[in-house]
Amino acid sequence: MRLVLKLVLYLVFPLMFAFAIFCGIRYLIQPLTLSSSAMIPNLKKGEHLLIERFTLEQNKQLPRFSVVAMVPPYVDGKVFHEGQNEHIKHWFGNLTGLPGLPRDPVCIRRIIGLPGEKIQIDPMLGILIDGKQIDENAYISAKHAFNPDQSTKLLDQAETVPANSYFVLPDNRRDFGGSEAWGFVEKNRLTGVVSYKVVANSIKKLPDPSVTFSDPKVAFNDDGVKALHKSNFKESIALFYKSLSLDPDYQVAKENLSIAYSNYAFSKHETPKEALELLHKAFYIDPENEMTKKNLDCLLQLMGKDPKQPQDRIELAKQFLAENKELDAYVEFAQARLLGANPGSLSDMDKLARQNFSLDEICRVEMQ
Repeated sequence: MRLVLKLVLYLVFPLMFAFAIFCGIRYLIQPLTLSSSAMIPNLKKGEHLLIERFTLEQNKQLPRFSVVAMVPPYVDGKVFHEGQNEHIKHWFGNLTGLPGLPRDPVCIRRIIGLPGEKIQIDPMLGILIDGKQIDENAYISAKHAFNPDQSTKLLDQAETVPANSYFVLPDNRRDFGGSEAWGFVEKNRLTGVVSYKVVANSIKKLPDPSVTFSDPKVAFNDDGVKALHKSNFKESIALFYKSLSLDPDYQVAKENLSIAYSNYAFSKHETPKEALELLHKAFYIDPENEMTKKNLDCLLQLMGKDPKQPQDRIELAKQFLAENKELDAYVEFAQARLLGANPGSLSDMDKLARQNFSLDEICRVEMQ
């Protein structure tokens, strides 16, 4: 009997004590190997992260842009729900990490909207918080792929984030979803905050992007967004121009200026030549905008031109050149080159390219 007591005293108790410490540490800090590309380019598949619960346990509101680990409401397109027995098993599996025990599925997302804020999604502009467009270029890998066919009320009207809930999104918006599909995520679904990752046997803190709404360039951009939503195209162009005058590299305002010109062109569909000139400006400002490309091709077809034929683009370019509309000529020459036009027919393009049309030249007419 004494031998059994000694074994319990010297062997079992220390093991139980060590196991309790291990579970306590694991409860507060859990390792995770990222199994998806939802957070590229900031976090890549296969990277080792540390999920900490200290911040959650303080019961404070998490700041915007926090990267969090959470149990998603849906897994493989189905609602994720645990019965009481499953919940206990999952809780014990999460706590101990023992093989053979089930664990909750975990995904990583970024907090974008906070409790009490009004969130709205614009298919072209992105995320609006309390009516102001948020600049996310510091961390997103691709623009939103939202479209009016998606079944989310946020595309039609602003929704207020409820208390103890967050609006979360991945950094890779084209391939993964978040609150735009799930709805707002309750705080009790969060399992921790991701502030560190393990890199080359060392622990590295994740960068903490900060965005303010008080910067004058942002204020001009926000006002431009409001004017654009009201279809006040010239006013929105003037405001985006002011924003870019303060910071020529402010990408959000540059993209919005292109969108304003593209939408303005759409309103001029009854005067195709005028609409085409506006689309050329939109295209020159942001040649990667897919909507502008489609609108430009569609308009050319309505004008009896084949947008895929380089010769048709060259003829248009020469017409514009004869009218001293050099930006329009340059855009058409550039498209002809991409379509494989004969280099000999593009000699005028090189002269135009050296001009590097300024924002003042582009916006001059609409600013009058």
